[in-house]
Amino acid sequence: MQRTKLKVFACAVLVFVVALGPAAGQSVARGTATGALRLHDRWISLAAPAVSPTSVRLAVTVKDTGRKPLAVSASDFALSAQGDIFTAQAWNGGRGRVHLGSRHSRVFRLTFALPEAATRQAALIYRPADSRASGSIPLNGSPRLVHGTASPSVAQPTVNTFYATGGAGEPWGTAIDVAGNVWFAEPGCDFAPTCSANAGPGQIGEIKASSHAVVFYPLPALSGNQPIFLAFDSAGNLWFTTPNNDRIGKFDPSTGQFVGQWPVTAGSGPWDLTFSGGRLWYTEHLASAVGSFDPSTHAYRDFQTPTASSNPYGIAANGGLVWFTENNSSVDRIAVLDTNNNNAISEYPIVLPVSGTPHLVAIGAGGNPWWTEGWSNTIATLDPAAATPGRCGPASGTCSGIQRFHAPAPTTCSTSGTHTSGIAFQGSAQLVWFDNSLTAQVGSFSPSSNAFAMNTLSNCGAHPHDGLGLDGLGNVWFDEEFANAIGELIPPPPAGGPTVVTGSPSAVGTTSATVSGSVNPNGQATTYHFDYGTSASYGSQAPAPPDPSAGSGTASQAVSANLTGLSPGTTYHDRLVATNASGTQYGSDQTFVTVASAGTGVIAADRFNRTVSGGWGTADVGGPWSVLDTPGNWSVAPGAGSVSVAATAQGRAVLGGVAVQNVDLLAEIVLPLCTGSGSNCDGYVVGRYTGGSSPSYYRVGPVQGQGRSTVYLRAQRSDGSNLAGDLNTGIPAGAGVVLWVRVQFQGVNPTAIRARIWPAGTIEPSTWLLSSTDATSAEQIAGAVGVRARNEDTAAARTFKFESYQATALP
Repeated sequence: MQRTKLKVFACAVLVFVVALGPAAGQSVARGTATGALRLHDRWISLAAPAVSPTSVRLAVTVKDTGRKPLAVSASDFALSAQGDIFTAQAWNGGRGRVHLGSRHSRVFRLTFALPEAATRQAALIYRPADSRASGSIPLNGSPRLVHGTASPSVAQPTVNTFYATGGAGEPWGTAIDVAGNVWFAEPGCDFAPTCSANAGPGQIGEIKASSHAVVFYPLPALSGNQPIFLAFDSAGNLWFTTPNNDRIGKFDPSTGQFVGQWPVTAGSGPWDLTFSGGRLWYTEHLASAVGSFDPSTHAYRDFQTPTASSNPYGIAANGGLVWFTENNSSVDRIAVLDTNNNNAISEYPIVLPVSGTPHLVAIGAGGNPWWTEGWSNTIATLDPAAATPGRCGPASGTCSGIQRFHAPAPTTCSTSGTHTSGIAFQGSAQLVWFDNSLTAQVGSFSPSSNAFAMNTLSNCGAHPHDGLGLDGLGNVWFDEEFANAIGELIPPPPAGGPTVVTGSPSAVGTTSATVSGSVNPNGQATTYHFDYGTSASYGSQAPAPPDPSAGSGTASQAVSANLTGLSPGTTYHDRLVATNASGTQYGSDQTFVTVASAGTGVIAADRFNRTVSGGWGTADVGGPWSVLDTPGNWSVAPGAGSVSVAATAQGRAVLGGVAVQNVDLLAEIVLPLCTGSGSNCDGYVVGRYTGGSSPSYYRVGPVQGQGRSTVYLRAQRSDGSNLAGDLNTGIPAGAGVVLWVRVQFQGVNPTAIRARIWPAGTIEPSTWLLSSTDATSAEQIAGAVGVRARNEDTAAARTFKFESYQATALP
């Protein structure tokens, strides 16, 4: 959906309020339509800027409206454009601070070194050291939304656009999980360098690898809760930063729930993030530090940069080295924190005189960093062995150990400037990929040939900015911030290369499977193999080297391989790979799940992202659902499994391929409200189910109905006897209330039974609402897991929905 405030082509600052990471009690000023900030003890106004191709001069009037003298210095002011920070190069206030008397004013003239294109999108930031008030004023100027078409090239890639309609808008950072699903942050505002104080909560979006369906997960309703960058940890959890309220957040993709958000240093503006050594590292863009965050204890620590006012931006890790950019134009450095050397930070100058705004960073060949340089249309890399920290070497120009490469000038989209921002390194092809927001380009650079290959988007106003990454197939994903979309660029295959199609796996067992596909050698001698593993990074291949031959014909050849030694109940990825003299081609990623057996780990999981009638079909993990009561009442639509339960009836379904004794069950339930006298609607998770004419199992879950204003937790055996009395959750009752329930069954004679319930969109409690034991003999054995819905109304049918389900075996 096109936004009505959309949007100037060049990322104009359209907000008059910028909350620059205020500390508790800090006030944030509102700008006015006349270009002024009115604070409680001062008034700041801005005259029209004087712009040259390389600098801007500002006349800023500061008036003391309070009763005490006011101190003003050049460091109180900065410019921000597309998140980059520029400090004043000169001003008319001398070397120290200027003191204004009460009710007095003065015009300060400041000069900033930045390109004209940046001026068009810049805002003046006022953040004085002697006051807790801050704010910003957008500079004058009226950039246009410019339209154009992509220019053809010899080998044109395929570019797909996936519109994020229905989301908060303005996608920014992206991350890709091991299954190939693309995740993106949607703050719903344009950071400059923060969002308006009255901006609503943003969202995290997901593009499903299998269907390309877009799913949104709104952030909790906290002030300043706009996400900007994302990163996955080794366990598959998605972490994010929210600069406006100085928090680090965690999201669990397996449950679709936000686990929590934890504050870090006030006013630091946590920005880009990465993982190294089991810790989360992040840049503090509104400060001069890099932060370290412990995912388990949520403790954090700041590491100040040797140079002040550095405003770190991008961050990436290689082993124990954490590389980051120092984005302030008066600093203009690439830096590294060595976790193996007492977290010492080394800074490397890039070019003299300093004036650049190094942006995002990626790790290239040999572990050396590559980064984008914002407004100079440049990417660069560092060889630390050829450089000396803190020293440039030459008196001017590119510093020792630094190589800088200028991208070709745009030829299609009319623009007043360029801004390179997102970056990623593709090891398999030895290419550096990057995007340029102002020229609407996604390009690659080959370090071996020093050649650029630029691709212009059809929408010149799409604004690809920062959110660029690579999936397991080498396809490039990027945000289109102003088009409210995510783009995918599929590089063209080399001429004469083999044609490869990955088939569907078959004969899947507990520890084995058969993978297959087809290869067309296209007239050249071609070999093949299958990559496989528990992620889209694979890690194993079959058959073992050397690769078998697919011949040299011009017709497709069927090929296959048998995989053995697999883990039970585990999701695997596979793809077919073929190579000839023209290059290597990769088939699409396929997944399969081995048959589960007893043990620990996730043994069943379902997100219900399919369409099924007359049952629930097959779960994502755990095999097919077996419906025990009236299959015609069961169905699945993308996002939920539903069951319509007749009056005074029940509906049950189990995963019969799972047999487990100790288990953690987690489900998201949409619970109807029964209204008959004394009746309840009951939504349960089921454990230790054993079949037969008189099945036995435990059932625990939320209930709500007439006569109660809140939701209760009920725990029973299959015969209806209670494990404990109903427990009041305190959650208000309501038709269609969305609840999470977690239940554990562990041990025998007795079995420990624990449970808790919480509303969707809130953080899971750390304590159990129910903690009981039971030694009934029928339930002391391993059994299947499942769900049960019970409608106690005597006259009306009720529909229950399960939006997520997961079973994890416990020790």
